[in-house]
Amino acid sequence: MIYYKYQPINQYLFSNLINSQIYFSQADKFNDPYDSVLSFAHQGTYNEWVKFFEGVSIQERGFVDPEKMKHLLSSLHKHSPESELLISTIPGFQQEETGHSDMLLVASFSKVRDNILMWSHYGNLHKGICLGYEAVRSNGFDHLRFFPESFPSQKHDLMKKVDWLLRLQEVEYNSDYPEPLNRLKPPTNDVIKRFALRKHNNWEYEDESRIVITKDFVTSQLMRLNFTQLREVIFGVQVDQQMKETIRKIIEEHYLKKGAQVRIYQAKMDKHRYALILNEEK
Repeated sequence: MIYYKYQPINQYLFSNLINSQIYFSQADKFNDPYDSVLSFAHQGTYNEWVKFFEGVSIQERGFVDPEKMKHLLSSLHKHSPESELLISTIPGFQQEETGHSDMLLVASFSKVRDNILMWSHYGNLHKGICLGYEAVRSNGFDHLRFFPESFPSQKHDLMKKVDWLLRLQEVEYNSDYPEPLNRLKPPTNDVIKRFALRKHNNWEYEDESRIVITKDFVTSQLMRLNFTQLREVIFGVQVDQQMKETIRKIIEEHYLKKGAQVRIYQAKMDKHRYALILNEEK
């Protein structure tokens, strides 16, 4: 399957094409303020609170004042070990915390290449480009192949000549806001799906899939792909012809001459309906 990435045409695009790179964005830079916002709650029994503070330092859990922690534990002694205690009952603490994680990095793709809104929002008002990458199917999931140099040396000492597969995951569209994570309960394995792979229904037209990683997993937010995965280059309806020629030369030099099979298309307006026609060019 081919996954598409709409982009404006600029010097960053030229560099990324030449080096076969994809940029992974931080969640707080997205155009949707609700996107990937982590939400935490604090609710549990006395024993769970004690275990919570014993297991992880107060700084790591977001409570920066040790004196408040002592006050909290003192207050907890007044409650039965079996009773649930909301943190809102303790002076100086918030029941819930929200915010973007500065550790999450995301690369976004779409399954559609001819969406008029996508071209407007991400393709610089149809003056940009859409790149199509062919995924690798492995263990029932789609992945993109990245060169091992994108990962810290200690993570790939035994795999320096092997491309790494990073999984593409579909975004779920839902009108319900995700339930917060309770810090006092055992961790769940759906954190990424609950927050980084969930958006409001209004965004459903994007038909988005994502690769989600953490900063400590890679050496840079620019990650090098296996260049053979680029299979389609689509120019917007209003693309600048000089820019187009520059990109065609890059594709010829850095992809076609090296054996990649890249098909080039020019988007045109359908004169009889609201739709884009993609004409293949040689």
